[in-house]
Amino acid sequence: MDSMIQVSVNGRVKEEDEKIYQNFGDFIAKQQVKGKVLAEVKINGHDIPLSALKELELSVFEGDEKIELVFKEFRPFTVELIGNVKNYLNHITTRLPFYAERILSGDIEALREINDLGEGLNSVLTMKENIFAISGCQETDFRSLKGLEPAFSELLNEINESMGRKDWVRLSTALSHELPDKLKTFSAFFDEATVLLQTNSM
Repeated sequence: MDSMIQVSVNGRVKEEDEKIYQNFGDFIAKQQVKGKVLAEVKINGHDIPLSALKELELSVFEGDEKIELVFKEFRPFTVELIGNVKNYLNHITTRLPFYAERILSGDIEALREINDLGEGLNSVLTMKENIFAISGCQETDFRSLKGLEPAFSELLNEINESMGRKDWVRLSTALSHELPDKLKTFSAFFDEATVLLQTNSM
């Protein structure tokens, strides 16, 4: 007897033979809904982060899996993601003074968290570029971004160099006084982008 998997795509449930798919990546590709993007994935009732899908691409089905997929319109989904990014920015902005204090006190764990912060900021920059691609706009089309990019890149370089030379005073100053202003500017940019995406005025 063939092994079956239960598939739900935007609430529509069907059963399929797992053998028709080479792997999980093939399955996702064949379930794609035209004009929409994959927004949510559940396997056997467990939420799967979209960031983890790349790692699952070559996985094969064992049979009896229950998979739920939700596809959403591209722009509304992007607005949702922007909301998540803004929440992240707000959280980080409130935490930066505490990071600065801990670094001055010699807390090594705080330095590890600053490295994680760098990865998070790279995600923010990626989202910015994605918005440009979606909208067809450029940096100069957003008032909030005027002059931000070179100043932000310079500040990130200064933070990295301060860590490299163990200049904790300079690093603390950058985190507590300079970086928060730059993050607020990014937040203002995402507000502008949200309005543009919601009004379809691009």
